[in-house]
Amino acid sequence: MTVGNLESVDAGIYDLRVTATNGDETQIKKVELRVVHPDFTENPMSLTSPTNAEAGVLFPEIELEWADNINAEEYTVELSDNPSFTNIISTSTQTELKFTASGLVENSIYYWRVNPTNQCGLATSPIVYSFQTANTEDCSNTYTATNFDDDRLGGGSNVTAFLPIEITDDLTISRLKVDVDISHVAVGELEVLIQEPEALGANTTVLLENVCDQVANVTGAIFDDNGEDLVCGTADPAITGTIKPAQSLASSAGKSSLGTWLLVANDNTFQNGGTFTSGSLDGATITVCTAEANTSVPTFSSSTISITANGTTVFTGSDMTASSDSETAEQQTYTIVVAPIKGEIIKNGVALSTGGTFTQADIDAGNVAYSNTQTSLFNDQFKVDITNSLNGWLANQEINLEATSLSTNSFELSNLSVYPNPSNGLINVSFQTTSNDAVEIVLFDLQGRKVFRSKQNSNNQSMFNQSINTRTLSNGIYLLRAIQGNRSTIKRVIISK
Repeated sequence: MTVGNLESVDAGIYDLRVTATNGDETQIKKVELRVVHPDFTENPMSLTSPTNAEAGVLFPEIELEWADNINAEEYTVELSDNPSFTNIISTSTQTELKFTASGLVENSIYYWRVNPTNQCGLATSPIVYSFQTANTEDCSNTYTATNFDDDRLGGGSNVTAFLPIEITDDLTISRLKVDVDISHVAVGELEVLIQEPEALGANTTVLLENVCDQVANVTGAIFDDNGEDLVCGTADPAITGTIKPAQSLASSAGKSSLGTWLLVANDNTFQNGGTFTSGSLDGATITVCTAEANTSVPTFSSSTISITANGTTVFTGSDMTASSDSETAEQQTYTIVVAPIKGEIIKNGVALSTGGTFTQADIDAGNVAYSNTQTSLFNDQFKVDITNSLNGWLANQEINLEATSLSTNSFELSNLSVYPNPSNGLINVSFQTTSNDAVEIVLFDLQGRKVFRSKQNSNNQSMFNQSINTRTLSNGIYLLRAIQGNRSTIKRVIISK
């Protein structure tokens, strides 16, 4: 059975009912048909967490989440430290709708996207979200055990001691530190755990598990994921200082601190006893660290910028201004996160793409411009992230451009010839040169997007004659711009293969 004309059918799963008969008997069978398309324009990706431009995100791990896409069969998630995704920090291809990325560092900006895949191929999603990890941690909230009713380990087998620690503040945990004092003649006989409140599921994390043999006492030990690897003492105390727990405490990150936490000690011998030390020592404390977003955010102002069609407009400080207290214009950095469609941003004569940067000082010095080859008035826009020397971050600032005049530049190339036209993709370009400047050939589609660029030396000849191969371009109408020095000419070309 062949089902055709599915191009106009929405992506999704459909039930087909097939009826077969031979005149005497009839059978009906249901068949499931899945329709997918190579184009995801009608089914864009929806990213859900973290939200776009979210600041103060917990680290070093983060869970990226997105909504199911009816046109996708798999997803390739990518995490990068730049909007061009030239440096992929973490990636995975999967059917799940969440991915845990690790290795993130504090006060850093990250970009992520999810590219959908189906049997038609992989589509690069234009939906890109960004977030910034927390700048600092506030570790000033410490809570002390006060109830020692069940803190003693007896002399029997598998005796357990409990030490509750009540946290009365509803804080979002970024990191935990557990300070423990235990009096016991042989630390190697102990297993020590911390249990979350019942409201969080009462999950447990092992802090200490049968280490340090017959050496006595745990004194002033702080279990912290940022601590040092455990090195057992050879004399009392067996354990002291800030050390990493046997299991990471990161499982509590992102949760509420509110409730009764339980420190648990198990003694697996018959003879020896012990206790969570009270009296002159605390017995145990829990310190809750909370994440804080970078608050040193730049300020930014910009109104719609008037530009010239089919020309170049230099930006000035009155067009866009970023600033931060006690910082210079050189320290205010713009990063292009969405490039303009109908032209390009130029810095010192070089075109910038997504991920390209310039500073406020570059703008003030007249080194940043917008160039286009449009032959009629139009509007365009691009987006930037702005950062300062403290990595304060202002995300997704939209800069609007409006062409209010058309260039009357008469500096055209002499006798420009473009042939054959229509072309099968191999185009010959020739014209009479007037200088030794290099020649740039640029092709734009009818939406103003640059789709081809070639730069060649003129080789000191009176005529420039060069063939360019554009067979990778789709059939259609394009605008070809030939540039040498301050002269340029635009020709319309048709590619038909």
